[in-house]
Amino acid sequence: MNHPVSLVRLRHTAWMIVCCCALSLPAATALSGDCQAAKGDRVAPPESASHLVTVNDAAEAEPPVELSVGPADELRYPDDRPAWIDAGPELDGKVHRWPVSSPLSSTAELSRQALLVQLRAAAETYVETLFDSPEAPAVIPLEDHWIAERIADNGRYEGEVHSGDEVLYEAAAELRFTVEDRRWLQELWDAHRVGQRMVALGAMTAGGTALLLMATAGLSILARRSERRSRPHASEPA
Repeated sequence: MNHPVSLVRLRHTAWMIVCCCALSLPAATALSGDCQAAKGDRVAPPESASHLVTVNDAAEAEPPVELSVGPADELRYPDDRPAWIDAGPELDGKVHRWPVSSPLSSTAELSRQALLVQLRAAAETYVETLFDSPEAPAVIPLEDHWIAERIADNGRYEGEVHSGDEVLYEAAAELRFTVEDRRWLQELWDAHRVGQRMVALGAMTAGGTALLLMATAGLSILARRSERRSRPHASEPA
């Protein structure tokens, strides 16, 4: 008699379970959707360090690009520029050499004019060095044509110098002084020294003459005074 009641209770319980499952299914579906959306909103992780190292290595591996124009402070000289321009003075041997160059100029004509000034300064410095006297250039006249004749035929140069994208100009020459040139300069220097000695000797002679005249005049005055003092005594009767 109890079986129909039990069966009814079992059916009622099963129905409640089915209803609960049906009610919980939309909530679970919505929760699953929210979780997936949250996963989609996450910030992507940064690139790995290994990837960055690979990019840097690739950048360093690229060959450097050659500049068509050099830096502004770099001077580029032509290949045919003579080596003697940068050499110092050579005062050994029979022929003395003194290279001279102009400062870099904006035009070729300005470099030539600057070279003429530098040549005179170099020739006067050579004379001063030769006689070891700062007054030598003042007492030995050096004409412009004489300085120009000291330049050898193969001792001239004119060329361009590039500084960045700017073109400058340079002029140079090499002075050469032979044994004959030094002998001629020596004669002028010796004549000056002799003239100095003659002037000094003349000054000494003039000074000695003046002293002698003064001494002679002084002795004459003393002699006259002595003579005047002795005259009254000589006129008294014996």
